[in-house]
Amino acid sequence: MAIRQAEVIGRLAAGPQVGLAAADAAADELGISRRQVYVPLGRWRAGEGVVSDLLPRRSSGGRRLGRLPAAVEAVMAEMIRSR
Repeated sequence: MAIRQAEVIGRLAAGPQVGLAAADAAADELGISRRQVYVPLGRWRAGEGVVSDLLPRRSSGGRRLGRLPAAVEAVMAEMIRSR
């Protein structure tokens, strides 16, 4: 899948800008929405321009990570303890 995306996304990334028509054509070719074309395009441009830039990445899922700043967590913990 990444190889197929690389063929299409690589062509798009070669130009300075991606027009709506080009994004739509790429979306049709890959079977995804236009919006979804810009995600691998950004990863391709931010990376080294190789297929591995488009490989699926593992999500952290937010596990074991606080979603609030540490100071807020501390205040909440203190409030819970005091009540």
